[in-house]
Amino acid sequence: MDTTMQMRQTISARIDRLPLSREIWSIMLLAGVAWLVESYDVGIIGSVLPSLQKEFQLGAF
Repeated sequence: MDTTMQMRQTISARIDRLPLSREIWSIMLLAGVAWLVESYDVGIIGSVLPSLQKEFQLGAF
């Protein structure tokens, strides 16, 4: 193994040993909420778009 691979394994092992602090939980919660909001936005657009196409006589492009 070269030193780069050993260093990656050492860093990975160190990250695995770190405890999950309040800040980490907050970041994970914020990322989850952001993902949920973005997914909701995509879902709304997907369900409203056919109605908008019909109302304004829009084509596919």
